[in-house]
Amino acid sequence: MKKLLKGFAAILISALVCIAPLSSCGDEVDVLKSGASSDYLKTVKNDLYDYDVFDGYIAIAKYNGAEKEVRIPSEIDGKPVKSISANSFYNCDKAVKTVVIPASIETIEDNSFTGNKIERFEIDEENRSYIEKDGAILDKAETKLVAYACGSDREEFSIPDAVERIPSGVFSGARGLKRLEIPKSVKEIDTFALMNSGLTELRLTAVEKLGMGALWNCLDLVELELPRCLKEISIPASICQNCSSLRTVKGYDSTEAAGLINAEGVNAEYISLGQ
Repeated sequence: MKKLLKGFAAILISALVCIAPLSSCGDEVDVLKSGASSDYLKTVKNDLYDYDVFDGYIAIAKYNGAEKEVRIPSEIDGKPVKSISANSFYNCDKAVKTVVIPASIETIEDNSFTGNKIERFEIDEENRSYIEKDGAILDKAETKLVAYACGSDREEFSIPDAVERIPSGVFSGARGLKRLEIPKSVKEIDTFALMNSGLTELRLTAVEKLGMGALWNCLDLVELELPRCLKEISIPASICQNCSSLRTVKGYDSTEAAGLINAEGVNAEYISLGQ
């Protein structure tokens, strides 16, 4: 079972790291991407970015540099930069401390900043789609959590009350984060959402779905409490794998909560709260 979990982990982590845009010896790649939309024209690569050119706009596909402050351009080659694609800043160079997002950005995809060491996001106040709040990027209505500055020294973060989902990898590597306030609005914690974070304890009040490896390698996690309303746990023995400090998992027997203590690297007691 442990080998099986490691296999699943490798597959899913690879899935998070979407394949980078096609490259060649030159600066420009003019090959249609598999699954690209009909208005996709080409992919261009320079010292700082790989970017996809569409009919009317640019999407940042990958950051290649190591600047301390990254200022995403609002325009490239005369076209507005409107999108930051998945994995554009995945595990970006640890030298990157600040990312400045211009007013032109309309879409930031899930996993755009997974595994980052960024200390601060700045968002142009004229941006109509996103805001920065306490180290996180949220949509204007504060209903969607988009990214978190995992290199910041903040020890606490409160997810806004209207957010319903913690996306895949959003807090991955946030070692300074010790306490996370999760409101009752949050129904889903996605795959590897809190992996490698510094959380010491976690109480979930209304979560209905836990994705695989949601708390993987949270080395400081001591206590975890799961709610009665939990309906789905994706591979229970993967959730807390390598959480070596975990001592107590509290949950309801009907939710498969007991399976969490069977994870590799875990020596915890399961405390039943009933059916």
